[in-house]
Amino acid sequence: MKTHLPWTPAGAARCLLGGPPSTDSVRFPAPVEAAVRGREGGDEAMQIARELIRCAPKAEADAKDALALLVLASVVHVDAGSTRLPLPGIAGGFFDGLLTALGVPAQEASRVRALADEASTCRIPDAAATLLGGPDDGRPLVVQDGWLWHRRLYARERRLAGLLAARMAVQQPSADPQHGGIIEDLLSRPPRQRGRPVALSDEQQAAVRTALAQPLAVITGGPGTGKTSVVVSFLRAAVRAGVQPGSIALAAPTGKAAQRMHGAVRALLGSIADPAEADRTLLRECPEPKTLHRLLAWSPSCERFLHHEANPLAEALVIVDEGSMIDLFLMERLAGAVRPEARLVLLGDADQLPSVEAGAVFRDLLPSGNESDPRRQAGVRLTRSYRLDPSDPEGRSILLVAQRLGSDRGIEVAEPGIVREGDVTSRTAASEVLFRGVELLETVARSSEAERMRRRWLEERIRAPADFDRRVRRIYRMDGGAFRREDSPDLAALADHFATIRVLCLLRGEAGGAGAAAWNGWFHRRAAEAAGRASRADEGTPLPGEPVMMTRNDYDRELFNGDQGIVVRVSENGAPARAMAVFPRASGFAAFDPQALGGDLELAYAMTVHKAQGSEMDHALLVLPDVDTPLLTREILYTALTRARRSVTVMGAAEMLKRGAGRPLERFCGLGERLVGRIR
Repeated sequence: MKTHLPWTPAGAARCLLGGPPSTDSVRFPAPVEAAVRGREGGDEAMQIARELIRCAPKAEADAKDALALLVLASVVHVDAGSTRLPLPGIAGGFFDGLLTALGVPAQEASRVRALADEASTCRIPDAAATLLGGPDDGRPLVVQDGWLWHRRLYARERRLAGLLAARMAVQQPSADPQHGGIIEDLLSRPPRQRGRPVALSDEQQAAVRTALAQPLAVITGGPGTGKTSVVVSFLRAAVRAGVQPGSIALAAPTGKAAQRMHGAVRALLGSIADPAEADRTLLRECPEPKTLHRLLAWSPSCERFLHHEANPLAEALVIVDEGSMIDLFLMERLAGAVRPEARLVLLGDADQLPSVEAGAVFRDLLPSGNESDPRRQAGVRLTRSYRLDPSDPEGRSILLVAQRLGSDRGIEVAEPGIVREGDVTSRTAASEVLFRGVELLETVARSSEAERMRRRWLEERIRAPADFDRRVRRIYRMDGGAFRREDSPDLAALADHFATIRVLCLLRGEAGGAGAAAWNGWFHRRAAEAAGRASRADEGTPLPGEPVMMTRNDYDRELFNGDQGIVVRVSENGAPARAMAVFPRASGFAAFDPQALGGDLELAYAMTVHKAQGSEMDHALLVLPDVDTPLLTREILYTALTRARRSVTVMGAAEMLKRGAGRPLERFCGLGERLVGRIR
């Protein structure tokens, strides 16, 4: 297991080596330390703020304290995903609310606000002049037009805006008459899904035409709006227009999303009843989707990407799915690595959660209603959902609730027996849950009803398949590094089963019983009991039949953050069987020793909603925290709901659900304003 040094005011290395404590360390007020430590990554945020404040060594005590609190507020704000902090002149209420949330006492808060007011008008006090400055002053923190940036974010955002603006400014020839013939040919040879032809709607055709004509295309749409159909249609159109399959790259931010993209694209290509020669060539030579880190060739030893502006990608066409998950830094690397003459196509759902790291890039690439917005030529929004099928009432119910969220209409909870489309159905007992549509089990995390819900999920979802126990207990055999052919169906059945169900949590830790760690621990103890190994020695060691997930990239083993697998007993070349973590690959399955993966491998009965992005499942159980958290937003609820096709069971208080539905995620970013020329 990997260990990490604690963040301390004295410095982690000094603490480890037993050196004398630092004498210039900033001490924050006790309420502030308590509030910040209550956040994930809070200790790190305070240490970063302390390191930054050392850039103002001549500041007197009061000025230094106010400056330290301003810096800490900016660090916490960036950790929440924004690229810039609005100062009081831009959003006074937000600024004051942030200080209150951080526990800053009233007297100190007034001094911090006064300092921020001065800075926002470019009157940087002498005490802060070595830390704060304008865009060209070379200071660690940049103040411009009433906003405060960390310089690294300011520089990356500005560079990305320049790269994208240059790409959008490339003059394109007038519409190629060949494109009309290509689209007509595609319409005459549709792929099939569930036995029916998949026809392209007018808006999907517009998306394909945009991707054919523009050097940058940004296509957004909710679940079921046919983004995969657009990808496949555009691939077919591009090959007909002369692009060789070998010069196309398909990518996604995570391994799971890349696997989904691979399966969906090949399934549609393989379902064309009357394929043209271009279609057969594409199916035969279609590139395998990669993670963005693999595409850009991340080098762990050098800690950088090998593909960049000076060593661009060779591909003439780069298509990236799940664009909403891409953060500012990764998008800047991608935009720089795609050759100016190549095409870049980004697809995603702008209503979903943005990236875990800083930025809301995909959202900021979409056009406003302004006719002069340069983003208009690149952006396409898909609005028609093909999942709103009257023959699928459960899927229709989920989508209607999600659409209410996305359109800012909130959530209505209906009592049992009152049937209204788009409402969440209230349940007061776990025994009443039907696993259909969207249901709310009104209870807290540590209650007898929550315990009953866990047991129902275990018996009726995890252990439900008739052959589950047999598949878990049997021994799988590998010869020469590959599983035997007769073992693959059972492995695939286990992997597919766990892919259809998942507990989703807002928080990673225990969170009073509502976090992913708490749920994974409960299921693991039940698995240990079933295996007759209910001892503390087994805690943390995955057992056969348990789902697992990678939490970091392991480039040597080609395992990536978010990859999901299962643990089974494996015999290699006739050796005694042992528990191995098995992950699906395009060519089959690969097995790894869980001990060798160490802290990079976690149980995955439950995962955070962020980790679930890029996944789809039949049934989801969404666990709300008992205590309000800034993570509880409209976007996280929308993302959780749209992971499921058949049912979402929400466990928590109705008030908490409604509070989240009415709270939009606030991320303050400058990319969109830069692209429309409002800031330089």
